[in-house]
Amino acid sequence: MSARIDRSRKPRLTGRGASARRRRRLSLGLSRDALLLFWGLFWWEFGYGLFMYLLTLYMQELGATSVQIGTLVGIQGLARFLMYIPSGIIAERYSRRLIIIWTTFATAPAAIMYALAQTWWHLIPGLILFVVANLGTPAYSSYIAEAGAPNRARAFALIYTVGPSASLVIAPLCGGWLADRISMRLVFVLSAISFLIATIILWQLSERPLVRSSTAKTSYMGALRTPIIRAVALFQLAVLGVLGLGTTLLPNFLHDEHGLSLATVGNFGSIAAVGSILLSFAVGRSAWLTAIRAIALATLAIGLVCVVPLLTGNIWILAVAFLGRGGLTVAWSLFAAVLSDTVPMHLQARAFALAELLGALGFGLAPFAAGALYDWHHGSPLLFAALATPALAVVALWIERRFVIPSMAERKLEASALADQASHSPPAEGMANA
Repeated sequence: MSARIDRSRKPRLTGRGASARRRRRLSLGLSRDALLLFWGLFWWEFGYGLFMYLLTLYMQELGATSVQIGTLVGIQGLARFLMYIPSGIIAERYSRRLIIIWTTFATAPAAIMYALAQTWWHLIPGLILFVVANLGTPAYSSYIAEAGAPNRARAFALIYTVGPSASLVIAPLCGGWLADRISMRLVFVLSAISFLIATIILWQLSERPLVRSSTAKTSYMGALRTPIIRAVALFQLAVLGVLGLGTTLLPNFLHDEHGLSLATVGNFGSIAAVGSILLSFAVGRSAWLTAIRAIALATLAIGLVCVVPLLTGNIWILAVAFLGRGGLTVAWSLFAAVLSDTVPMHLQARAFALAELLGALGFGLAPFAAGALYDWHHGSPLLFAALATPALAVVALWIERRFVIPSMAERKLEASALADQASHSPPAEGMANA
């Protein structure tokens, strides 16, 4: 009697098959270069996450008032704005690999400058040097758009949101604990080490040729005349301005109004990172939740996290609300995903730079307003941001209908026309004479 065969169980992969499956799982479905970008940004964000929620409290510890804190953060924001002006041109003319490497490396000495500061104004050189990293943003986004094809939205979500958010689950916990138990200066030294690890990883990126168009001249004015680029860039200005207004002095509000410790504020930062991961996975798995709709949802989440501290100091309620704080990371990263799906390749570097330029302007001006409002009434920056976020969510849906959907359809038609042209083109001379 023959043995019964259990057909319900799948055969186990062995040898090369199992090894290949493990490699695919570890690669997260990304190409080699995209995976290097993922881990490089993971370690860079880990270093940044060690102090990102504590920097304004460190400024306060060094003697800065709320207006001076707003001024310091604003100076850094305006320096970031100035960095974006040449960043698109640099990404088009020079090696994107080297731009990514050296702008990442520049943040390590900036962190050491933070550690050596003895009073609040000593932070200014380090704050300015730190934003040199933003020179590499268009190069980074352009590189992801190539290395992440064909599913660019997923690649942008993984590299710009999931990886950084995973590191930010751990980093703020570590940074807050070290700041409470030892000192903030040690936190900045560890950040510098993490930035160096990121630089070493990114050094292994492969060189990619520059994207040029023989028929279209790229310029910022040309990019600005493109309706989808203009709409997304101006929207990024508004979104980051409002979200910066609500979040810049949020740690100080929690400390001053509710008496929360540095460690607790750091813990909330880790919770915010979990929120970023959850929203990013939702973007990757839901066809309905497009990049622009996710920006609308993330904006509403920030509005919620601005409202809750005004109503209660209950630590458990605040902890749940801080899942929405991760919306800032998600919203910022997804603007590049919107542009990568709607803008022609030869305009993408300028489009990324222009959107980041205007976004940096909004995020740079917001701290000045936040500092002045906080000095008038501690809760006013949070209230103004909370009131503005629903209107921004409505604008996002309008932009999708008016600009994003038609632009995506136009790009598909262009790709189809190019494919038809290639299929009907005459054979090459060598092939014809074969």
